[in-house]
Amino acid sequence: MNPKIEEHLKAVECARRDTHYPIMDEKAEELLALLKDDESSAAWAVRSKVSYELQMGTFQQAEASLNKAKMLAEQAIEEADKAGDTTGSLYAQMTLAGHILPALRKGRKAREELASVYEDAVELLAKTTDEHEKNRSQRVIMNCYWHSILLAIEYDGDPDDVRRWTVRLEANPVFQQYKDTEEGKKILADADAFVDGKTSTV
Repeated sequence: MNPKIEEHLKAVECARRDTHYPIMDEKAEELLALLKDDESSAAWAVRSKVSYELQMGTFQQAEASLNKAKMLAEQAIEEADKAGDTTGSLYAQMTLAGHILPALRKGRKAREELASVYEDAVELLAKTTDEHEKNRSQRVIMNCYWHSILLAIEYDGDPDDVRRWTVRLEANPVFQQYKDTEEGKKILADADAFVDGKTSTV
């Protein structure tokens, strides 16, 4: 291997392992420029190694971002609690359970947390008289249905649960502003397809 190419490849590998991602990207770009129009098998082998390092670096950054998002969600919950904003706390908990925990491959914990947030939101809604706060609670409840459906589909859940959540989602007042959007139509179509697929195999 050309010593200069070998030197750049080593620099890419070391930068990725040391989490120096800007340097990794810079050295990778320089290395690929050195290879230029080289169509030899050796050049393609080097390109493959560069792509491997870049994809690992990208994955590491994504994982770090998810862990940071988890930390910030927990911080938002704590801050909302200190502010006495119960609905705000529930919304942050819902976001943590619906978005971040599944992305961190913690599906079971996500489902448990969503169920707990839902119960607290329903209880809060029953006690709330302010219309603005009612709307906020309903938004949390809507998102709990939405994410619970998605998690059930992903983790092969109970079709009866999905059917029940879908009916409640469609009846949720906040969902009415989303039901005709692409996202709203998709969640309902995906839920129906999941339920139909399960019932047709019985």
